[in-house]
Amino acid sequence: MEECHGDWYCIPFGSPKIQELATKYSVSGIPALIIIKADGKEITKNGRGDVQSKAPKAALSAWKSA
Repeated sequence: MEECHGDWYCIPFGSPKIQELATKYSVSGIPALIIIKADGKEITKNGRGDVQSKAPKAALSAWKSA
């Protein structure tokens, strides 16, 4: 499966970080796409909705300007 994964960040299946981050960002189900800054500050919980409803450049621009 690893060869099918893109070059984006992910948390490996079974990692103890999953529960820690799910609690920190109030994730209640999957799939979830929460956009965060490098310092951990949340930009949006609606990353999935942004990806589905906006042009890619518009979504990235909005996230970068947040």
